[in-house]
Amino acid sequence: MQKTKDYSELDLTNSFIFSKVMTDERLCKRLLEIILGIDILRIEYIEAEKDMKFAPDGKGVRLDVYVDDKQGTVYDIEMQAIDTKELPKRSRYYQSMIDLTVLEKGASYEDLKKSYVIFICMADIFKKGRYVYTFRNICVDDPSIELGDDATKIFLNPYGSGEISEELNEFFGYLREHKPTGEFTKALDESVIIARGSAVWRKEYMTLEMEIRHAAHVAREEGHEEGETSHLVSLICKKLKKGRSALQIADEVEEDEARVQAIVDIAEKYAPDYDVEKIVRELL
Repeated sequence: MQKTKDYSELDLTNSFIFSKVMTDERLCKRLLEIILGIDILRIEYIEAEKDMKFAPDGKGVRLDVYVDDKQGTVYDIEMQAIDTKELPKRSRYYQSMIDLTVLEKGASYEDLKKSYVIFICMADIFKKGRYVYTFRNICVDDPSIELGDDATKIFLNPYGSGEISEELNEFFGYLREHKPTGEFTKALDESVIIARGSAVWRKEYMTLEMEIRHAAHVAREEGHEEGETSHLVSLICKKLKKGRSALQIADEVEEDEARVQAIVDIAEKYAPDYDVEKIVRELL
């Protein structure tokens, strides 16, 4: 297992530190302007909707930086230190969650805001060597036609190449080397130092790390339990095919009769083929 960095060693490429640094409205607004090449009058943080509890898994979606420019555009910016192989689909999921924050209020589809989902990736997930990958929905049959759904997804790669602004290049250099070279990156670096010095944020980070470790432990335990259950169900199904009763099976596999009977009751619904996967899914 990879050793977790001490809080004092974290830099802007850590999603927790990034989200804290971006609580500085001035820095967040300027970063958006640099990435998108636009001027933004002002931004406002959407705290009430940041933890999206209506996610299908019931656990909610926590966005790193979720802001609104009050001119009809919302922005989500995420820092991603490693390639988790699912960022494109995660961007789709985040987009749907952002749209639902509007629709949940009873708004019509026409009220959906223009939106940007931005991932700052410390790896080139598309392997094409570009600094910037911008995606909008277009017609496959005629690429000159855009769908016009006002949804844009951007993936940034600090290790790419191509024509970019001087300030974006400076920002990428800071992400790579952690050394400020201009006014904006110096301000970012100062904010990182302040974030690392916050006792409150340190405690929050350590609590978050403990929760992540606990979730990983639970997942491993559940995986182990599922494996054992699958093995037992498979054995029971084989014996059911041979005409054994629940009592006989319990004796042969040395398991509690009540547990075996519960499995048999479910398994009988899938006779005579006994689909082990479906039986295990229903049990768990």
